[in-house]
Amino acid sequence: KYTAGTPGTFAEDESEIEYSLMYSRDNGTNWIQLAPELGGVIDAGIAATPGKPPANPSHLVSDLGTGPEIREWETSASQFPHAGYMLRIEAFRKNQILHYSQHVTRFFIDR
Repeated sequence: KYTAGTPGTFAEDESEIEYSLMYSRDNGTNWIQLAPELGGVIDAGIAATPGKPPANPSHLVSDLGTGPEIREWETSASQFPHAGYMLRIEAFRKNQILHYSQHVTRFFIDR
C-alpha cells in the first residue's frame, strides 16, 4: 500500500515516474550522475546531489511501463576498475517533488 489509509486496489500511472541514477566511488561521499542513452545508461560526468532531481532534466530516466525497470550500464575496465561502488536510484513523480523514493546498494567489480 502507498499509505496505511490507501485501498489495496490503488494504482497510479507509472509513466508519471522518472528516475535519477547515480553512483559513488568513495562510499557515498561524492555522487556522479548517470544519464539515459539508447535504452541503457552512461556516466554523465557531472556531480549528482542525492535527494534532488538532476539540474539537466534530460538526465532523468523515464519509466518503461508496468513491471520491472531494466537498464544496461557499460562499466568499462578503464573507467570502472576493480573496486567497490555504490549505486543510488531515486524515483520522482513528475510535478510532485514531495513524492520521492530512493534505494542505495553497494556492489563490487571484480576484474
